[in-house]
Amino acid sequence: MLMRIASAIDEKAAPALLPETEAYPVLAPRECECLLWTARGKDAKAIAAILVLSEFTVRSYLRSARQKLKSSTLSQAVAKAINARLIAP
Repeated sequence: MLMRIASAIDEKAAPALLPETEAYPVLAPRECECLLWTARGKDAKAIAAILVLSEFTVRSYLRSARQKLKSSTLSQAVAKAINARLIAP
């Protein structure tokens, strides 16, 4: 019962926590996957092995996601993606 109440409160409060002036872009599924694995502590080489991609491709996805989120660092991009609920680590 308490979990349902907490979930309902979270659903209502979450949009209020995001700045209204900052709209987050839509990320490609692979960009989200790469950010998610980065949030879990994996580097580009490990992510490449997990997703069966080249390391270059993973770095490209991460760079693209970072640019779309207007972040200067990958850590900042991960934080923005979590706050925008684009990924859930």
